[in-house]
Amino acid sequence: MKSATAALGFATLATALAACLAPGLLSQDGGNVFVIDSGCPRYEGASGIALARTTATATPSASIFDRFVTELTALAPGAREGRVDAFLAEVQDGGGTPLRDHVCRDTERAVFLERDGGGANLFVEGTFNDYSVTSAPPMQSLLGTSLFVADLKAMPVTSPVAYKLVHGSTPSEDLRARTVRWDGLLKADTGLGEFYALANPEALDATHGRLTVWRGRRDVFIYVPAVYDAQSALHLPVLYFGDGNQSLTRAPFQDVADDVYAAHPEQAAILVFVGLPSLEERLSQYTFDAGTSWNYGAHGLGTLPVPEGDAYLQYLRDELVPRVDASFRTCPKATDRGLAGASLGGLIAVYGALRMPDTFGYAAAQSGSFFWGEGALNSYFNAAAKLPLRFYLDTGCPESLDNCASTQALRTTLSTKGYDTHYVEQDGGQHDWPFWQGRLPQLLGDFHKAQTGCTP
Repeated sequence: MKSATAALGFATLATALAACLAPGLLSQDGGNVFVIDSGCPRYEGASGIALARTTATATPSASIFDRFVTELTALAPGAREGRVDAFLAEVQDGGGTPLRDHVCRDTERAVFLERDGGGANLFVEGTFNDYSVTSAPPMQSLLGTSLFVADLKAMPVTSPVAYKLVHGSTPSEDLRARTVRWDGLLKADTGLGEFYALANPEALDATHGRLTVWRGRRDVFIYVPAVYDAQSALHLPVLYFGDGNQSLTRAPFQDVADDVYAAHPEQAAILVFVGLPSLEERLSQYTFDAGTSWNYGAHGLGTLPVPEGDAYLQYLRDELVPRVDASFRTCPKATDRGLAGASLGGLIAVYGALRMPDTFGYAAAQSGSFFWGEGALNSYFNAAAKLPLRFYLDTGCPESLDNCASTQALRTTLSTKGYDTHYVEQDGGQHDWPFWQGRLPQLLGDFHKAQTGCTP
């Protein structure tokens, strides 16, 4: 739906809404409950999976913005920026942006926020205006502060509203939004993707999962399957993936998970995609100290960095796992928690399970770089007592296409040691994201294989 009403940042409610039924009647549609009166179908709340998603993804009410404006107006101009700081912190603590209030069955009020001290031309573009900058609601400076605002009084919300903020002519992510979806594009300079924010996640297809992002030095994306929202008492195992951005954009793993879990809801898990601080740090983040005597340069990996894999794993164990467990209904045992990754991400996943079996009871490696340290992981496993761990290994073959030989060698080591190891070999499989995406259903199924359910 594209209309002048939707495009105006400070418009009044649309006067031409859907036809009304008799006053005082209740109506339910798409999991949402409405009261029908003589003005418009008035939104009363959601039910079912829409209700669960409304609660789980709630952002602050637009009414807090009205209170904030009143307070800001009463302050001297020199004191206003400090109040803006406090307001934005309140918004983040309350669930991020946009600020929302349902008005009618098909519309809601939405307040979009952006901090821009440079005073650039700012707009909001999204599905509600066909991503058109020419009809995009302008964001206006609030009382001369660095806070820019677009207050849409009647935004249509009959389907998921995806949006970006536009600086001049450049769309950018709303970094204060928590619920997102990939925009379908890869940046030419980095090969990474960006994400639309979702203004109304409760309108998502009930068979699809949802994606929450925690911004920081490492962006962390949490995929929550549909069954989690559909069953309020359900606790799920958790699988942590490396290369968080690439896993969602180079070969969208979330789409594979949607298909797998729709067909096999009993296999459902929460998937946590952990981003890198930067692509330049990938080699150091996903490796461990294997000594300096091996022929590192022969593998074409450039200059030997200082390995920081142990610090990365400590971050997962000490910071991220507790936060995920506190924020979602997860299974608490190590047997219900795993690490996964591709290439070097697979190397650090298997190494992480070996080093932290009390936290991670499962590791999955797709085309793992097990040549690291001339196969140092084989020596580590041979020297250690057998631990309560399970493994999934896959690779393409022959060696000219993928890490075939080193994966086969680690498989032999693990099997000889008595580990439950699921091995997948793809003839002609290459060391690239589409092949890892193609084998992902087997990985997800294997992670579920030993799951018997859990209690909090």
